[in-house]
This record gives sequence, structure tokens and C-alpha cells, in this order.
Amino acid sequence: GDILDEYVSYSGGQIKVEFIDPKADQTSRQELYAAGIPELQFNALEKDKYQVINGYLGMLIKYGEKFQIIPVIQETKDLEYQITSSLKKLTSPKIAKIGFWQGNGAADTAKEVSAAYEELAKIYNVVPVNYAVDKKIADGLDILIIIGPKEKFNDDELKALDGFLMVGGSLVILADGVKVEPGLLADKNDSGLNKILESYGLKLNENLVLDVNNGLASFNQGFVSFTVNYPYWPKIIKPGFDQTNPAVARLESLVLPWASTIDIASDKTKNLAVSYLAVTSDRAMAMADNFKLEPLAQISGENRGKFNLAVALTGQFKSPFNQISSKSGRLILAGDSDFIRDNFLRNYPDNLLFFQNVIDGLSL
Repeated sequence: GDILDEYVSYSGGQIKVEFIDPKADQTSRQELYAAGIPELQFNALEKDKYQVINGYLGMLIKYGEKFQIIPVIQETKDLEYQITSSLKKLTSPKIAKIGFWQGNGAADTAKEVSAAYEELAKIYNVVPVNYAVDKKIADGLDILIIIGPKEKFNDDELKALDGFLMVGGSLVILADGVKVEPGLLADKNDSGLNKILESYGLKLNENLVLDVNNGLASFNQGFVSFTVNYPYWPKIIKPGFDQTNPAVARLESLVLPWASTIDIASDKTKNLAVSYLAVTSDRAMAMADNFKLEPLAQISGENRGKFNLAVALTGQFKSPFNQISSKSGRLILAGDSDFIRDNFLRNYPDNLLFFQNVIDGLSL
């Protein structure tokens, strides 16, 4: 209740809060059901003994005819973020236009990253960007997302991306320095993006990170399948998220399978705002070749430390093509694209929250 009281007082009467118990009111129950707020069963202590009761733990945020829901409030750690972004989505006069890059072997929005695509499409105006056909980036685009390219970008494409940043666009790149094919075959993946990234002060390395904090992976051997902790799937936990960045500060976990490290050149980023979105534990290591990806391979090595796996830069970037920066742009780089693919989200739904929060942070 305290958080909600703050919203009411801060809004100067523009926000009204109402607590309802739908048990006695059929109309309220139907409205909640239609909106997507479920009725839950939980144990509650009543008269010194536990009883199973039905109830609601959701929130319906209405503005005119439009509404947003928080279906189940389990904890309050990111409630403020959820409420604020819901209010912003409902009241913003302009809906951000978001483009997904097609081509260069990037992930298929219908088959490989459909969950991420559909989540954004619920709120934003989402369009494909087919540079090979249109020879330009769509007009009026606010955010451009590139997921998992496997074919090298040519200079025309790089110049278009650079130009988009120079006029104040937000560029989100989820790219793999090493691609892992079926059968755990690892191959370096030179997308050509470093040509522009290095001018901005970033470098995506062609390596793989192993971390003592990691996710569980399932493997088949013969007719047996087994699940093990897999160091090549580093898991970012609370201290690894930038606590000064509201988009990620309250996240609990993110698993980045087969991720590559990102170097930051401080001399080139000194005039930019840098946010270290996702950082490994201080006991991680990076492997640049002789990748042994089988699940129970022994990992040995001395050079352990922290590595950046996702970074955000804001400001006026230095163009490698001598294009003029007229407005502050924003760049987000993650050294992995697998984390947001449909087949991976099934086991790690928190990854979608990271992706959504980062995009909301750019657009709202």
C-alpha cells in the first residue's frame, strides 16, 4: 500500500487507487477475468489454522478506455518499475516505432524470437527492417534491434546503422562472438559489426565465457538425457546488474548461453554515459579457442575475473564514416543472442523480462 500511496500523493489527485474484493461482486470478477487477472488459490492463516482460500493478487491500471495489467504481484521488488512503465505506456501520446533487422542471418522473428517480438508488438509499433530491399532504415524508427547475425555486414549496411545512431536512434545489438552449432561445434563469428563498435569504444570478442554462477542445461547421451550445471551458460545474479540503472537494477537473474565478452575502451567512451547492464561473477574466465563444450569437460585456468556481457552507451558517438552526430544516440550491446530465442525462454522466462525492461528503458 505504501508504494501506491506515494503515487497518489505525487500525482496531485491524478491517480486514484481502489482496493476491491471481487468475491462478492460478479461484475468485478468477470472484468478481471476478461482483462487476464487470474483467481488464485493460496493458504492463509485464519483462526490459528491454515485454510485454502481463493483471491486475487493482480492490478488493473486503467486510463480512459485503455488498460494495462499486472496479473500477479508476487513480490514488490520491481512493482514500481511495472506500475510506472504501465502508466507511461497508457499515457504516452506517441507509440515508439521499433524495427527488427532482417537479413545477415539474423534471427527469424516468426520462428526463432517470436515471444520477444510478440511481447513488444503488444505495446509498440513493431516493423521489419529489410535494408537489402529498401536500401534504407525505415522512416520514423526509434529503436532498431539486431538479433544473432551470422553473415558479415557490408560497409553500406554499417554506414546505415552508424547514420541511425548519429541522428539520435537507439540501436540494440544482440550478437554472438562465437556461434555454437548442433553437436556443440563452436566457430568464430565475425559479423563485421566491430568496425563500427570499435569507433564507439566497444569490442565484441570472439570468445566464450565460463562462470561458476551458471544455468542448468540438458544433454542427451545415447538414450539417456541428463541435466547438469553448465559453465558455458553464465548466470547473472543481483550484483551483476547495474544497480544505478532502473531497467535492470531489480532483476534477479539472466542466463546467457554461450556468451562472448565485451571490451570497453575508456578513452573513446569518456564523453558517453556507460551502464554495465550485465557482468559475470569475479570468478569467470574467457576461452578464445580450443572450445571444449561437452557438458562435463573439466575447466582449468588461472586468469579468472569479471567480464562485461551486456553494456549500454548514451551520448554523441564518433562515426567511423565521418558522419556528423546531430543528436545523442543510444547503443546497447549484448555478447549473446541465444538468451532471447524461443527455445531458450521456455526454461528461462526471466530473460524476457531483461529484454523487455531494456527496450522499455529506451522507449519510455
